[in-house]
Amino acid sequence: MKQGKTEKAVFTKLSTEKVELEEHKVELSVDSEINKLISRVDNSKKTSIDLLNQAQELTSSIGKTLYRAKVNISGDAQDLEKVDSKLGNMYKELKGYNKEVEVLFNKVKSAEKELGSTREIDKFYKKLKELQISISSGTVPYGQIGDRITQRLREAGQIKKI
Repeated sequence: MKQGKTEKAVFTKLSTEKVELEEHKVELSVDSEINKLISRVDNSKKTSIDLLNQAQELTSSIGKTLYRAKVNISGDAQDLEKVDSKLGNMYKELKGYNKEVEVLFNKVKSAEKELGSTREIDKFYKKLKELQISISSGTVPYGQIGDRITQRLREAGQIKKI
C-alpha cells in the first residue's frame, strides 16, 4: 500500500504530537519529583533550625548554670581559704602550747626533786599528759582537711592565695 501525501502528513503530524505529549508527561513527572524534594528539604531545614535553636538555648542555660556554680564555688573557696588560714594560726597556737607544757613538766620535775614523789606531783604529771594529748588531738585535722582541700582548689584554678 502506497501512502498518499495527505496520509503521510497526517502520520507525521500525529507522531510529532505523540512525542510532544510524552515530553510533557516526562516534564510533569520530573517537576513533581523536584517539588517533592523541595518540600522534604524545607521540612528538614525547619527541623534542623528548630533543633539548632534548642541546642543554643540548652548551651546558654548550661553556661549560666556553670557560671553561677563557679561564682558559688569561688566564693565558698575563698571563705574556705580564710577559715584555712585561721585554722593554720590555731594549729601554730596549739603547737606553741607544747612549749609551755614542757616548761611546766620541768617545773614539776624540779618540785619532785625537792619534795619527792607525792600525790600532788602525780596529779600534775597526769594533767600535763592529758594536756599534751588534748593539744595533739586539736592539731591533727588541720593537715588533713584544710591543706588538702585548698591545695586541690588551687590546682583546679578555683582560688588563689589570699
